[in-house]
Amino acid sequence: MDGTDEEDGMDVFRFCPLSFAEVRPRGRQARPMPRSGHRLVCDGSDLYLFGGFCPRLSPQHASQMDADPVWAESRPLFKELWRFNMAAREWRRLPCEASLPRELASSAACMRGGVVFLFGGSGFPFGSACSNRVFRYEARAGGEVRELQTSGARPRPMYGQAVLLVGPHLYAVGGTTGFEFSSDVHRLDLRAGRWEEVYVSTGAAPEEPSGRYRHELALHGERLFLIGGGTGDRACSLKSVHAFHLRERRWERLATHEDDAWGFPSSRRYHGFAQLGAGAYVVGGFDRGQILGDAWRLDLGSLRWSVLPSCSLRQSVYFHATAVTPAGCLYSFGGVKALEGDCTRSGGLCRAWLCVPSLEEMCREAVRHYARRCPLFSRDRLASCGLPPTVLAPIFS
Repeated sequence: MDGTDEEDGMDVFRFCPLSFAEVRPRGRQARPMPRSGHRLVCDGSDLYLFGGFCPRLSPQHASQMDADPVWAESRPLFKELWRFNMAAREWRRLPCEASLPRELASSAACMRGGVVFLFGGSGFPFGSACSNRVFRYEARAGGEVRELQTSGARPRPMYGQAVLLVGPHLYAVGGTTGFEFSSDVHRLDLRAGRWEEVYVSTGAAPEEPSGRYRHELALHGERLFLIGGGTGDRACSLKSVHAFHLRERRWERLATHEDDAWGFPSSRRYHGFAQLGAGAYVVGGFDRGQILGDAWRLDLGSLRWSVLPSCSLRQSVYFHATAVTPAGCLYSFGGVKALEGDCTRSGGLCRAWLCVPSLEEMCREAVRHYARRCPLFSRDRLASCGLPPTVLAPIFS
């Protein structure tokens, strides 16, 4: 990412991968309130932010929300779905609140082919009302969020589950009722709308993972990798990871290898996560009373950890939400930034490039950087200079 992109008075574009920088929305348009326990997914052009929780807003934010009838009904949860256009840097609250589920905290979410999938989650107080329902939102068409009608061996209503799309199936692993923790594996055939019980943990096999919530999933070959998570008072170690073999339907426990200089990442739950190719990225989180801000990469082929010292979050947080674009740009929004105080939630958005993208992508970044600072760089003028529509369209849409 261009590390000077957001700093006033420093106008030279520089591309700096593996470094988080603040993303400042354009203008004074509405934007999401500080929150935690929300979910973030994305495609190549937009972020989608769902739900979340904030026990206490600042006086300034509270005054902005006082006239919001949806907030008056759902507080301290946010019954909202927001879209952030990454090129234009503009937030928009989507007008679909009436069709959103009531379980708005620690849901699971994923996105593919322009469709956002939402699963599970909790109302407030946490665990008082949990969900095993699946919703879908057609991002390109807009409109309402629709519940999928499903049958078969449905998972128990829970929150803090993890989901991943594998072919025509939505896999769901683990979660909690608020009292019990699971590591069961279910999958939903999206063609038939039918749930299947793939593996029920009994504790009899030593390779089974312990029950947990707020873990994450990665796919490599025929294995689903279970990364982190924990219970209300325990975080899972990252010195080993559990992998579920999709074809053989069995768990394995695999030792990971430490970074030569930095060792292993600390155990953690409530962390940010993204997968890019064979790399699984863990950012921030919480363990033993400490809010974390470090960033690590696990190579899913060699199972070796690498610390990313330049890619630490700008502010240590947990219960934040992350998503990575197909081109490799990781976004992080919100989270818990302090254990005590009146305003413990963040409403900040930041991003870091996890790789060096294509030259066209870097060109688009540079054009956006300068176009925002100089009104002479109009779309027509840049087009007359020979810049192709593929570069200009996302910036001036």
